[in-house]
Amino acid sequence: MATTVDRADAGPVSWALLLALDAPLVAGSWYAACAGALAEAVRPACAAVLGLSVWLVYSADRWLDGRRLHRPHAASARHRLAAGGGRLPVAVWACVLALDVVVALRGLSAEELRVGYLVLAGAALYLAAVHLPGPARWWVPKEALVGILFSAGVSAFVWPALTPASRTGLVAFALCFAAVCWLDCQLVSLWERRVDVAQGLATASGGLGRRQVLVLLAVAAVAILLVGRAWLPVGLTAALLLAVAWLLLLTAATEGSQPPRRGRQLVDLGLAAPALLLLAIVRPVVV
Repeated sequence: MATTVDRADAGPVSWALLLALDAPLVAGSWYAACAGALAEAVRPACAAVLGLSVWLVYSADRWLDGRRLHRPHAASARHRLAAGGGRLPVAVWACVLALDVVVALRGLSAEELRVGYLVLAGAALYLAAVHLPGPARWWVPKEALVGILFSAGVSAFVWPALTPASRTGLVAFALCFAAVCWLDCQLVSLWERRVDVAQGLATASGGLGRRQVLVLLAVAAVAILLVGRAWLPVGLTAALLLAVAWLLLLTAATEGSQPPRRGRQLVDLGLAAPALLLLAIVRPVVV
């Protein structure tokens, strides 16, 4: 399997995506935005553990995907990089895992650790469902699992900071954000269908085209607006709607299953941007 990275993928933003740094950025920014809007405070230790944990899961997922590929020409650059680096990726992964454990044990409260363990169990189930042989690999849409798990991770560390009465808003956010993450993955899987086919992955994009994705995004926008008016702060609702609007623009620019130029970079940066904008406006307390 080829291990080189194409020249087209040699820019700093592309390298950040290849090294799976985009996922921790998205997770950390949305955690901070959600915590700032609902709890009015952000915990750096929670953000650090979340970012490191997301990187660990994404890196392991890519490495396992790359190792299973039997058609090198169908692999994306990030899969080639993850699977072709020899022992170095494993050593780096182990070091990040050790750092994650140390930060979690020293920086998180007992309740934060408990919710973290629940998300960890969900991550383990996700990796097992997607990568172990068995029926789950064929009927569980990977995009849906990623959306649910990602939203659960972002929301979990906000839960202990809220009163029981205010947790309804967090549940509403988690459901809306899971839909946004699922549709984000749905769009990317539409662009990378040949990689999924080569890997034999169950994917919800197999029977959906660009028009269907556009319809789902429009439905999600209406649902977020209705849910947000009832249970979410205006700023958090606006951030979710901006994320959906960005995905709508990228989907509209898609021709068939071909992404727009720099589509992969744009979809990830665009998902983080609304949360970062909300943070700049709200400016929550750091505790």
